[in-house]
Amino acid sequence: MQQHRNKIFRESFTAKYNVIKLLYYEFYPTITEAILVEKKIKAGSRKRKWQLINSINPALDDLWEKEVCKW
Repeated sequence: MQQHRNKIFRESFTAKYNVIKLLYYEFYPTITEAILVEKKIKAGSRKRKWQLINSINPALDDLWEKEVCKW
């Protein structure tokens, strides 16, 4: 997350589009499971992605600042 916020990779998607907020996340026991779910989410519609975000974060708070950073 620090790399995204500090735009370490200047040609990356996050740097180009100024993506710095964490709106949604899930944890999985293995990277393989995480990648499978990520591909499924990416293949879904924009509406479905917004539904996922709203299911845990209807206020669109930055979860990195609010939750994850506290770990």
